[in-house]
Amino acid sequence: MLLFNVNHVYFIFALSLLLVKTLALGDVDFVNPTEDHSMSRRLDTVSFTYTGAEETMVVPTGVDSVTVTACGAAGQGRSNYDAADGGCITCTITVTAGDTYYAVVGHQTNGYGGGGQGSSMGESCNGGGGTDVRSTSGDLNSRIVVGGGAGGCNGKGKGGVGGGLIGGNGETSGGTPQGGNGGTQSAGGAGRSASKNGAFGLGGNDYGAGGGGWYGGGGGSDIGAGGGSSYCSGTIVTNLQGTNTGNGYIDIVY
Repeated sequence: MLLFNVNHVYFIFALSLLLVKTLALGDVDFVNPTEDHSMSRRLDTVSFTYTGAEETMVVPTGVDSVTVTACGAAGQGRSNYDAADGGCITCTITVTAGDTYYAVVGHQTNGYGGGGQGSSMGESCNGGGGTDVRSTSGDLNSRIVVGGGAGGCNGKGKGGVGGGLIGGNGETSGGTPQGGNGGTQSAGGAGRSASKNGAFGLGGNDYGAGGGGWYGGGGGSDIGAGGGSSYCSGTIVTNLQGTNTGNGYIDIVY
């Protein structure tokens, strides 16, 4: 007579089912089924700081999109008026592997990057330089990302902050303020006269000099100069005014 234990039969049956499932599925990875276990490439960052000259970046193989943060330089300040801060823009740009781009990083006090030049008279201040990435060396028209620089102060007020679609206007504490308007997306900021206006990529010159940017800020008399505007030819992620102190910088993530 065949004798068997019911519990043993149940155990053998369950073990057989597990074996069949294992053979059907192959190796089983006992992990949280909600986790994403796909392979993801580590992101790389290329950074640029002020050098006083253009620097180059060649798009690596396999890269077709980059995220760029460009921050314009702060404007020059004096003991009686703090420096206004430059703007920072972050955006995503479509690129082609092998192409070369050129980085220009603005300076706070010497005007590199399109900052205007202050007058030699009185407590004048230079505008902060704009910071940009361009596709053609030396060509303002080829800029694809621009962080606006801040306007410089003068004896009557602090400069306007850089960045945003329209740069900040200068401040005044009195006198007869003239000019000092921020650059926009289509025109330089107004100065106290046409010769003091901001222009494409350039801040206006005056006692307070405009910040560089997509369009530069206007120079100011008895008022701080205007800040330069920011710009992106791709998809804007953030576009902030007055967030950067000191010289400009660029971070490119891909």
